[in-house]
Amino acid sequence: MPIVRCAGASRENNSDDALSTTEKTRNYETLVDYTRSFDAQHGTEHFGRSPANTRRAEVETYMSARIDEIDPLLLVEAPIWRYFEGASPTETLAEPTGEKATDRLVFKFIGLRVRLANGEQRWALLFNLSPHDAVNNEHFLTLSIENRGRWFPLARYHDADWERMGPLALADFLSLPIEQVFPIEFDASAFVKNATVPLSGRIEAEPRNRLSSRELIDLAIASS
Repeated sequence: MPIVRCAGASRENNSDDALSTTEKTRNYETLVDYTRSFDAQHGTEHFGRSPANTRRAEVETYMSARIDEIDPLLLVEAPIWRYFEGASPTETLAEPTGEKATDRLVFKFIGLRVRLANGEQRWALLFNLSPHDAVNNEHFLTLSIENRGRWFPLARYHDADWERMGPLALADFLSLPIEQVFPIEFDASAFVKNATVPLSGRIEAEPRNRLSSRELIDLAIASS
């Protein structure tokens, strides 16, 4: 599994980005309303699939955005996303896969609600989650949390920007004391099929077990 930490890279608007994120969100919400109305009237067994569901899949395939531009409203209907390189090597884009749950998370991330230590629920993106490797999840799982339309990519203890983008910086981003933020609880069980390890857990401000650089490299190689 690739070891990534994505927040979306800065870039100029391209001509291909015909719709703004706000416009895409509005179109998507209209589509969801239409889908629910159609399915309520006609059911979903029209040749195995309703036209509304077919159209929704087409729109989900079409939509793409920088990861730091994803509107949390989209995560309600589209929790599984794939990420890919954009026009330049420093640009990371994402698009919904159309799945409600998946058994393969390579080049994918999950949008879900997490619970802060003070009980607040926040939208988050989980990267590098493995359905079969609990040790990988302990050391390589990455998390981005949304606050007022902005995403914060939390650095892991072994990331070079741990001091600048670590737990204290996240608490500042959320305007909360660090003890009200950590531990952060998550549960991705509903979004992953055929997992062989628990997919719920806690992200601590101070990791329980730190690996050396050599151990991290060996773990990354074993997980790839």
